[in-house]
Amino acid sequence: MKRRTPQEKKALSYERDRRNTYGEAPHAARKSIPLRKALRNRANRHRQNQQLRYSGPAPVESLADEFESEMCRRAPRVWKKDADSPLGEVVARKAEWRALLRERGGLTPGRQMFIYDSGTGQLVPVDSDTPTHE
Repeated sequence: MKRRTPQEKKALSYERDRRNTYGEAPHAARKSIPLRKALRNRANRHRQNQQLRYSGPAPVESLADEFESEMCRRAPRVWKKDADSPLGEVVARKAEWRALLRERGGLTPGRQMFIYDSGTGQLVPVDSDTPTHE
């Protein structure tokens, strides 16, 4: 096995590692993925058991083909987790966002103060060097 340099390891990590960018909390994802799989399997078993009940107490050999075709007629419920984003894309997106914030001067620009101008009936921005009280 070839020895890898730290730079190669980092590049491989950016390609292979994944991050959940779905927008849900990490613990919620760890709980909801098994739950969705269990619900899918439970729904499929429920439908199969209902079809068995309709066929009678003991399925007859002649009804076996009909029963099997009935089971295959309706597709089973399917749930598949959306793929997580590659770490390289996530890091690039975050770097882009940080650069945009640096360019703007932060997440929220400095607070702008307004006063109510009774003559026009509108809010007028106040300059920082203008006194607010007369």
